[in-house]
Amino acid sequence: PILIGEGEKAVRMTEKLFARGTFIQEIPWPAVPKNRSILRCIPTVSHTREQLDKVIQDLIVVGREEGVIRS
Repeated sequence: PILIGEGEKAVRMTEKLFARGTFIQEIPWPAVPKNRSILRCIPTVSHTREQLDKVIQDLIVVGREEGVIRS
């Protein structure tokens, strides 16, 4: 899991990732404590290296847009 914190931010990130063709599910409160929302990634052996690289790049772009990644 990737800790995001704010539930609204996690929802925005999943929407932006989905628009980029990446499906990652947000896990909000009450499934996790308040302000501890996470993104759940489930890579499998059927994913290619290229697909995994794309997901990582999408997470970097969206994470920067949402202020989760600051550098």
